[in-house]
Amino acid sequence: MKRRLSDANDIPSPSTSRPRHHDRPDNAGDDDKQLQLALDLSRRDAQLERMSEQDQIQEAIRQSMLHQEAAAPPPIPAAPNTTSPRPPKAATPLSPEAKLQPIAASRPIASSTKIAPLFASPAKAKPRLGDHGDDGDSRSSAATADAIDWDHTLLFSQEPGRTINRLDGSLDLEYWPGWLLSHPDPDRGRKVLMRWMLNSIQWHRVTYTRPGGFTVRTPRYTTTFGRDETGAPDSAYDKPPKPFPAPLLKIKLQVERLTGASFNSVIVNFYADGNDSISYHSDDEAFLGPNPTIASLTLGSSRDFYMRRKAPAGVDVAPPTKPSGSKGSGPAATRPTEKMVLNDGDLLVMRGKTQAEWEHSVPKRAGNVGGRINLTFRRCVSKRGTDNFLRYNRGGVGDTWRWNGTKMVPGKGGV
Repeated sequence: MKRRLSDANDIPSPSTSRPRHHDRPDNAGDDDKQLQLALDLSRRDAQLERMSEQDQIQEAIRQSMLHQEAAAPPPIPAAPNTTSPRPPKAATPLSPEAKLQPIAASRPIASSTKIAPLFASPAKAKPRLGDHGDDGDSRSSAATADAIDWDHTLLFSQEPGRTINRLDGSLDLEYWPGWLLSHPDPDRGRKVLMRWMLNSIQWHRVTYTRPGGFTVRTPRYTTTFGRDETGAPDSAYDKPPKPFPAPLLKIKLQVERLTGASFNSVIVNFYADGNDSISYHSDDEAFLGPNPTIASLTLGSSRDFYMRRKAPAGVDVAPPTKPSGSKGSGPAATRPTEKMVLNDGDLLVMRGKTQAEWEHSVPKRAGNVGGRINLTFRRCVSKRGTDNFLRYNRGGVGDTWRWNGTKMVPGKGGV
């Protein structure tokens, strides 16, 4: 059924404008005018019935403009023009795109209103905070980090954490779900941090040789920032340590304020997909000191986080006999476990005897698993610890990677 002009644009319809008999004035001179109005409205109704719906809309626009012009105050008389008058400019017909543009029935259209085409080209998206330039220069990446107001960008939850304590403190965890907050503004929240880290960091896929002569290629991308507090010069290390970038320094300070612990280093892991992983291990090396606190922050996709005790329930865990720490022993089925899923923004703090008595891992996962960044803050008490972090997280000659927007590719530059 065709839509009537009166339904689309609130212009009086014939049924409401045609004078009713008991509303007629007594003045006989007005009868001819009322009759002529009724005839005009009748002819217009017949014309509208023959129009398509789109033509009715255009007629409604024209009528509305006429009403607006009729209701407008008289213009101020212009100064006399002594030049020859120009011929009137022909009206430009509306394009097909403009004809398809819907018209709001409740808002009158002024004669100066321009109707935007429905298929106008989209505006070019502005760069988002956290995106980097194309030069791949580490200095420009650091400058980008300094240019972002991280105090305004990064938001932290004020909710209390949840304590997980098992076997009389053998496992001692504090867990803050969604601690680093998201935000509907694309230039605020944890997604800005993840974009900046992916785009600005120089990543590594380290290959190293284990005792016994077999070679290991790290199944994830890594880097490290920070150093011990021994005062050793850069030249004393295998590789010069890198200082904390501005956003990671801010997060470190927030974690320290939250936990009461002190950190001077961070290891950063990027798990590109479900094939990237880390096997069972514990952070109990001598260079971390006794009962170290490790704070782990997750960005991006959710991943399983598994923990298992180094000895069966009821059996004391043997103290480490090597500076590299201790390994688990006994059948895995008899050893207590703790399994959880770490989501975007989650903060997990492992403290007390956890590293001495438990191992943890991020296992491989099949299917469409998105990328995950994990930051683990810790404290080195010796130069040996910094060297260890550099060797296993920035080691290798020329083995550097950059994010190209969809995947890691070999490349230089970055912080």
